[in-house]
Amino acid sequence: MRFLSIFFLATLAFGQSSRVLPLSQNQSQDQMQEIATVLQAVAGTRVSTDNTTRAVTVEGTGAQLALADWLLRQMDLPTNGQYAGVHEYRQAADADDVARVFYVAHAPDRQALQELATVIRSVADIRLVYLYNPLNAVAVRGTGPQISLAAFLVDQLDQPADAAAPEPHEFKLADDDVTRVFELTNPENPRELQELVTLIRSIADIGRLFVYNPRRIIALRAKPERVALSAWLVKELDKPSDSTEPAGGPPQEYKLSDDRFNVVRIFYLQNSSSREEMQKVSAEVRAKAEIMRLFVYAPLRALTARGTADQIATAEKLLEVKQE
Repeated sequence: MRFLSIFFLATLAFGQSSRVLPLSQNQSQDQMQEIATVLQAVAGTRVSTDNTTRAVTVEGTGAQLALADWLLRQMDLPTNGQYAGVHEYRQAADADDVARVFYVAHAPDRQALQELATVIRSVADIRLVYLYNPLNAVAVRGTGPQISLAAFLVDQLDQPADAAAPEPHEFKLADDDVTRVFELTNPENPRELQELVTLIRSIADIGRLFVYNPRRIIALRAKPERVALSAWLVKELDKPSDSTEPAGGPPQEYKLSDDRFNVVRIFYLQNSSSREEMQKVSAEVRAKAEIMRLFVYAPLRALTARGTADQIATAEKLLEVKQE
């Protein structure tokens, strides 16, 4: 008893208290643990669950307990409910500390929900992103601008399979970064999608670029010139595999202003019919022209290279010989 009294007094001294939060939806033990994980991570509280009393006990400061209580009310809901509106909590002492819960309506499975969460975490640079799977709920906490970007991403990704994402597909940030979402229409399978994603990430040199596979969406964040290059690559390469537009036409080229390796060129390998042949040509050109960033997009028999003007000119001469 003396030990408990000392513990209680120590807790009060540090401004800590506890609260028991009852549950109403007959959650399973695993579901209760999911809720506890969200409360602990997003609200910053210590959490324990009691499956017998159907309750969650949280320990923390008054502000932490208030946020934990709000979060619990966002998850202690019927699984077949409708969750319209904005579900957002702002800390009174810090107007730029925002928690929000998104209810994802169109993710076909848990993997899709996890992909959507990864896009939010990585593109919006939000560390606190956690899922409550029974409601397809994504709980996030960050600054006001981070939460606004997260809301934009959810709005773009969480659409029916046969519906286009709403305009605009671009979100500008205060640090001059731009977030852009591209809906691809022509990759016919995951391999083709990944091939195009790898090409764009490497040629445009974009670290924050992620895929939402259920809708063949690329979400990226970069400086405006790199986003513009990505848009050009999508325009040139997201075409049907039987497209004849590139055949016999002039080389497709894009020039950057912020890099020594400033020329991007798309060549079309008209005499190469298999992936193996295209990869062999690619390896030879890469070695002889000393171009590190050179990638094949097999559906269009396209070879995309980025280098100096001299490197690209060397690649062009090599490919002219190959096409004879």
